[in-house]
Amino acid sequence: MASSKPEQSPILEQGDIFFFYRPKIGLEAAAKLEDVGSFNLVLHPLRASRYRFAAVALKGLLQADEENGNPGWWVKLEEIEDNPGAVTRKLQEAHPIPAARACGEGLYAISMHKGHTHLTYALELPEEPGEVQAALGISSRGNPVLGVINPLLEALAGPGTPQVVLPAYPPDLLALFGDRRLIPANPAKLLDYEGAELLIQETEHLDAKALGIDLIPGRGEGKTAEVYELLKMHRQDIPLEPLFEGHWV
Repeated sequence: MASSKPEQSPILEQGDIFFFYRPKIGLEAAAKLEDVGSFNLVLHPLRASRYRFAAVALKGLLQADEENGNPGWWVKLEEIEDNPGAVTRKLQEAHPIPAARACGEGLYAISMHKGHTHLTYALELPEEPGEVQAALGISSRGNPVLGVINPLLEALAGPGTPQVVLPAYPPDLLALFGDRRLIPANPAKLLDYEGAELLIQETEHLDAKALGIDLIPGRGEGKTAEVYELLKMHRQDIPLEPLFEGHWV
């Protein structure tokens, strides 16, 4: 996992990260970003029976172009589950056809750096990101800044999507926001409340190793991919091409 160095930025949390997409209702497969109906990520902290299921807004990705690049991810934490089977059901419940496609799995670390937090991640699968990952803004290695959006500022509820569920932060965590738009994800338990909203964005060119963090992913294969084991998913239920080859299906 993350190496230990004297200059290492404080690591608040480490764990497994998974990415999923689903074609729009009525489509049996996706062939481009415009065919995607939902984009989700799951964070599973190490040594914790906790699975954070989050929805990533597609609007910003669809508006991105070659000049502006990836605008980042606006993320809403929809469910915090202790049972991985509940996450699997969430990926399939509303419209079981088309099925969710796993399109990335790897390791992550949340760390502090100069007053903000980074979500550093390294993919284990696919070994070489393909067209799916490029469209969704998933890199083989990423080090974006992670900010938690102030839930009391209604104007910042998301790009055209009002908040329906406000995170039930206790007073001590709510007090951390003050009148700021964004605060660091410190402590990491700010991510343990349904309805919490995050902004994950590459705002500076800073290599993860500059933080003293070097995630070393192990390379999985069809029989050992952790998405099957941790999330209790069946191989026959997940098209493999996006996860192993980076191709749309």
